Amino acid sequence: MRNLELGFGAFIFVLFGLAAYTSFGFHRLAMYFPFAVSVIGLILSGVYVLKLVVTRRRVDAESSSSESGAGPVGPESTAEFSGDAVSEIRKALPYLAWFIGYILLISLVGVVVASALFLAAFLLREARMRWWGVLISVVSTLVILFAFSSVMRLYWPRNLLGF
Repeated sequence: MRNLELGFGAFIFVLFGLAAYTSFGFHRLAMYFPFAVSVIGLILSGVYVLKLVVTRRRVDAESSSSESGAGPVGPESTAEFSGDAVSEIRKALPYLAWFIGYILLISLVGVVVASALFLAAFLLREARMRWWGVLISVVSTLVILFAFSSVMRLYWPRNLLGF
């Protein structure tokens, strides 16, 4: 399981690095937001990978210096992730489906409408939030999106329905 976590962390780090590199090819004004998000992602994923490596080395050092036959030491035995990698991946698949659905919804109806619909559906279904909390969250998100688009003069790309 530790190898899977480390591999995923490294993959995310490389993905953010490629996104930062790609953003340099954008027009100067269009470059700022993707570059900033990529740098933040690079920093956070780098810290995550570094934490995993340090934890792995510490656990390996403890297990090699331990002379008692008490069994394995590490995240698998202490409870953070119980079960095998397949069961952990199965737990994550519904959230991957939500994410893919959101991306498809963006291409179909646009960023603003998709964000409102996705957020409402996700909060109602997964978070089991009350309707008034969902309403406040959706309205807040729409206000932030419209504020960003007016302050930064963003023009959302057209979608398949032409909105």
